[in-house]
Amino acid sequence: RTSGDIRATWSSMLQNLAVLRGRGAAAGPGAWNDPDLLEVGVGEFVFDGTARSLEMNRAHFALWCVTSSPLIVAPDLSRCHPEILEVFLNRPAISVNQLYAGNAGDLLEEQGRGEVWHKALPNRSVAVVLLNPVMSGPPLSLNVSFSRLPALGRPSRCVVFDIWRGSSEVVYDQVVATSVAPQSARFLLISRCGSLSEHRSEVVV
Repeated sequence: RTSGDIRATWSSMLQNLAVLRGRGAAAGPGAWNDPDLLEVGVGEFVFDGTARSLEMNRAHFALWCVTSSPLIVAPDLSRCHPEILEVFLNRPAISVNQLYAGNAGDLLEEQGRGEVWHKALPNRSVAVVLLNPVMSGPPLSLNVSFSRLPALGRPSRCVVFDIWRGSSEVVYDQVVATSVAPQSARFLLISRCGSLSEHRSEVVV
């Protein structure tokens, strides 16, 4: 365990997450960082039918996945709302959690009030979480440049798969998320990278 017991609140989740900063390289098979169980679907994370509630749960799950944290479920899955069950059963998200390529996942950088978390994966791919941790206020614009992700091999062009939306885009140089709402995150898989083959551009996701 890397922290004390988690509580089913957004602030407690962030406190336990913060302890993982700088610890990605120290974790690996047989010795994973453990910020305690998932509170998805319980306490403040009980799904109330709103988009914001769903995004809170997705963000919590994404952050545990990108840091290779144990996915220990708190609620009774047989009684979960279908929207929450879909979070727990998202195969690309679980794959990010289970794959390992030398680093368990870590904070890449802070951008104002936002945070960028990342995890190198096999086959020159990287998972990224663009997190807006604040509880209120305007949406944030967050980005990640391919040059900041050495595991990609400094490409100009990659395919970016949005894990929650289930859609892909060909992106050049960097990913920009222009409107990340409070208590939410974008969960992206960057892969299939190569050199610049057409005019340079920026794709907003």
